[in-house]
Parts: sequence; C-alpha cells; structure tokens
Amino acid sequence: MYKRQSPTGTDAAEDAEPAFRSAALEPRRAAGPAPPVADGQTRTQEAPSGSRRLTPIVQAARSVAPSVVSITVIRTSTTRRSLFDEFFGQGGRDSRLRSGYGSGFAIDTDGFLLTNGHVVRGADSIVVTDAQGRVMPATLVGTDELTDIAVLQIEPGRVPPAPLGTSSDLMVGEPAIAIGNPVVNVVANAEATVTAGVISGVGRDIRSEDYQSTLMADMVQTDAAINPGNSGGPLVNADGRVIGVNTSIVSRSGGSEGLGFAIPIDRALQIADELREFGRIRRPYVGVDPMAVESDTVLFAETLVRRVAPESPAARAGIEPGDVLETIDGRPIAGPVDWEVGLLDAGVGSEVRVTYERDGRIRSVTLRVQELPSESADRLEVITGLELIT
Repeated sequence: MYKRQSPTGTDAAEDAEPAFRSAALEPRRAAGPAPPVADGQTRTQEAPSGSRRLTPIVQAARSVAPSVVSITVIRTSTTRRSLFDEFFGQGGRDSRLRSGYGSGFAIDTDGFLLTNGHVVRGADSIVVTDAQGRVMPATLVGTDELTDIAVLQIEPGRVPPAPLGTSSDLMVGEPAIAIGNPVVNVVANAEATVTAGVISGVGRDIRSEDYQSTLMADMVQTDAAINPGNSGGPLVNADGRVIGVNTSIVSRSGGSEGLGFAIPIDRALQIADELREFGRIRRPYVGVDPMAVESDTVLFAETLVRRVAPESPAARAGIEPGDVLETIDGRPIAGPVDWEVGLLDAGVGSEVRVTYERDGRIRSVTLRVQELPSESADRLEVITGLELIT
C-alpha cells in the first residue's frame, strides 16, 4: 500500500535561541566560504565546444537553476510539560523553534517568488538562500491553502526570474526536469540540484488522507525524482521553461519512488496574480452544485447538476437540476472535481463554455464566472473524495 506524503518540504524540530538563525547555513559555514562567482552564475563548468554532453537537459538546468532559491522557515511550537514537571509545580508549556525547508523560484524582476503553501505554513520568519549562497529575508505576500500556492517577496533584482512556459500542451513522455534543494539541512552547497525524467501523466487527481484541505487535482505527474525539500521548486521542460511547481510524492519509504506531482504552472501563476492583486483568492462561482452518479460498470460515469442557485449565471443560462454536465471549456467532466478545476483554472471574471445533456440532447451555454458569495465560502466542498486516477 502506497502512503502518500503530501508535503515534500522538510520540517525538523530544533532547539534554537529566540533570535532567528538559519540551520541550513550552519553546514555551509563549517565547510568554509564558497569560491567567488559572478552575479547570477553558479560554479557549473563549461563543456568543451561541440561536446555531446551539452544536452537539452543541461541547457534547461542552466537556464532555470539561477532562479531557484532555498527557503528556510522558523516556526514556534508549544508543548505541554510532563506530568513529572507538573507534580513538582513546574507545569505549563514550553516553546520551541522548529526549522522547515523547501524550495522556490523567482517569477519576475520585482522580487516575487513562487513556492508551496505547506512550505511556509505557520512561519514566524522566512529567509531564502540563492544559488550563490546569499541569504536574504523574505516577506509572505499571500498563501492559498486550497491550491497549496504561496507568494514571497524579496528585494527586487536579487534573483533572476525563471523562464516561464505553459502547462496547457504537455505531452506524456516528454522530458521533465525537477530543480530544487532537497535535504538542504544536510548538504552544504547553495546551488539547486537537478533530477530528470519524463512527464508520466497529466490531469492526475489525488486523494490525500493527511492533506484533505488541498485540491490536488489535474496535476502533472513525473518520474523525475522529487525528494523532501524539493517542494516549491520548478518542474521544467526540455526548452528550459517552467511547466509546474513540484509539490508532492507517493511513497512507501518517504523518499522518491518515481511518483511525483507538480501543480500546473498556468494555475500557479493565476493564483499568484490573485494573491498579489487582492491578497486573497477569489473563489469562482456560477451557481451549479454538481454530484457524481455511479453506474453498474463505471464509477463517476456521469456528473449531474444537483442544485442551481437562483439568480446565478447558471440559472439565467437555463441550466436545471438533473442536467448531465459534459464539458467545461472543452475539458471532459468525469466528476465534480473536473468541474471545480475547470472553474478554478478559468478564474473569476472569465467566461466558460459548458456543454450538458438533457433528454438525450446536447446543449451548450456560455457562463460568466463570478466570485463565490462570502456567505457561501464556508460551504465550499470541492476537495472531498479525491484519489489517484490511473
């Protein structure tokens, strides 16, 4: 039985002084100063002219690696004292500082970084270390628990932005390169590491027993090794463009077993734009409450409209309870999660083309996506029943 480990960031308990210190830097200090390098460069050597060693993977890694940072967070945790201490009148709670690690990458020249929400969850302090070993403080701009995306900001111009691609045209079998900083508390070097594989699948939906609050749907699957500490780092194609944000693995051992998942970059950037502009995520809404209907042969064979909110975009377009949802913006709807992901990826303010079946006839409407009314936000149920779809 595979156990899914949702966060691939690391989180190590550590006694520390109240003043902030980065445990990730201590081995580096012990190893002595790194050789000097020019701004934006690493210690990577050049291959001889005409060498076949200069593969697309090498070139892609060189293109993106300078944009990747290691993220170190400090969290304060509180624990109850033992019964022995309480017996001698020393009851109460103890506070400890815990270090957590992950990866991230720059997305523009204004100092904005993209990473996973679980990497920075509960952080009291955040610092990042770039490929040259320079340490700088980071500010949390915003985070979205549902999509597991967070945006940080550092001083502009310190880290070059990564070349950004699209996740809309991924091909199963094409090369994929995962870049990040696994086990950063053990390895003394500042440069990100690189693992390579292929895109194993697209549109993957995952059930998470320990990560119920996150929408792990329509994910990019890769067999490029993703290990603890890689969370938040980029998944890159052979053209050297970012196509995803590494976020999770399925593992029996706790390490990589070739089942890694990344958030599609198109979704990640849309969430990042919302966080930068509004400081929060506006939840999409058209007034449809979908439900899965089982058949004798296929699970989730149909997705029915269970309810339609009065005066909603769907109601005004003529969608009724009992209609069978077929596609959203051309994407087949195999279950409620596909419907919710279609709305999420379209975003508030956009229009989506929806096809549905009624009385044996296929109909089509265009719906304007609105923001979920605030009184309904607590009832949003888009993350139940997810499991790995094979």
